[in-house]
Amino acid sequence: LLTGGCHTPNHRWVITAALGFMYKLTGQPELKERAEQWLAEGIDCTEDGEWTERSNGIYNAVSDIVLFYAAELFNLPDLLEPVRKNLRMMAHMIHPDGEVVTDYSGRQDFG
Repeated sequence: LLTGGCHTPNHRWVITAALGFMYKLTGQPELKERAEQWLAEGIDCTEDGEWTERSNGIYNAVSDIVLFYAAELFNLPDLLEPVRKNLRMMAHMIHPDGEVVTDYSGRQDFG
C-alpha cells in the first residue's frame, strides 16, 4: 500500500482508508504521508455530488463509506462534504418503481 498504484478514484479512497486503519494501529508516519499523497490528487466529486464513476448501485456507497473512515481516522472533517453531497444527490436517483438509477453508470452496475 505504500508503494503501489491504482486505476480509479474510488480505489484511491479505499487505499486511503486502509492506510488510515494501519496508521491508527502502528503510528507509522509513512502511512499517513502516503494517504496524504492520495488525497492531494483531489476528490473526484462534482458540485452536484456525482462521483466520476457514476455508479449509484455500487461505487457511490463504497466511496462514501471509505471517505467517512478516512475523515475519522485522519481527523479531516472536510472529507465529509463530498460524502454529504453524494448522499443528497442519491436521494434523487431513484426510479418511480424504487429501483436505483444505474442507466448512466460508468461501471459494471450499468442498467
